[in-house]
Amino acid sequence: MSIIVFERAKKSFLEFLKSEGKSLNTIKNYSSDVEQLCSFCALHEISLEKISISTLESYAKDLTLTHKTNSCRRKLMTAKMFLRFMSTKVDLPEFTATSGLQDSALKLIPPEKDERTPKIISHPILNQILEEQDATDLGIRNVALALVLVETGMLVTEMLALKQSDCRFELFGATLFIAGKRSRTVKVGEKTAKALKALAERLPNASWFFYGYSRAGRNADRMTPRGVELLFSTWNKKYKSLLENKTLHPRSLRHLFVIEWLLAGKTQKEIMNQMGLRTTYSFKVYDPLLLQIAQTEIKITDDLALTKTLR
Repeated sequence: MSIIVFERAKKSFLEFLKSEGKSLNTIKNYSSDVEQLCSFCALHEISLEKISISTLESYAKDLTLTHKTNSCRRKLMTAKMFLRFMSTKVDLPEFTATSGLQDSALKLIPPEKDERTPKIISHPILNQILEEQDATDLGIRNVALALVLVETGMLVTEMLALKQSDCRFELFGATLFIAGKRSRTVKVGEKTAKALKALAERLPNASWFFYGYSRAGRNADRMTPRGVELLFSTWNKKYKSLLENKTLHPRSLRHLFVIEWLLAGKTQKEIMNQMGLRTTYSFKVYDPLLLQIAQTEIKITDDLALTKTLR
């Protein structure tokens, strides 16, 4: 495989991911995965254009020797995305796309994800973190951001795309209109609505709710997934002792939302509708907790554990 062709192909792929708003950490993982695919092909003297389904099957078998199931799955999913990109979007004079790349990507079936029971962050700990935020535009934004995530279960990209015109304030809460392929409406309570209203009042005539900030103040552009990543990284460092060395992540708030709805007696269908999930596959991660809740009474405690009291 030509190293020059590969490097230019990888650069185009990573620039495409950046334009799609992927976080820096995600792009770094994709880059590493594509590098590994290239190394495998170079070792077996297979050019980029000649990658076939048999090549990918051999690559998958090779990965199982040194990587766990979820790592293998991620690397193969990256290979599928990279090959589809190469067959349809890349424009390099040194490379001639073939239909075989697209076919190989479609035929490759990564292993099933090894689901693990999500780690839970308790509301008392989250509330303590939010109560310590400064009463500045930045602090108010951070509080509203976390409350929206934990009360709606929406994705970071959906949250960042919220416009002020997408929010209808009501007497004891608000209704949020989420656009996109998972378009839906979600209700939030008085606390979250109050945080959003405070943010809107600090940003009169602004388009979005969540803007990026620098040392000079608010940026003209809305916050990016990378900005959210940095915010949670800062919180993890600042509140390390409070979190007991656990990691606080946007997914932690998404998991907390699911658990609270399960404990409130909501059905899987109701929760999936709220989150915009269309297939039960994405919900499988919560199967162990569903079983646990069906058998016991579960309480989320301050020490981030699930305490069970037999009925």
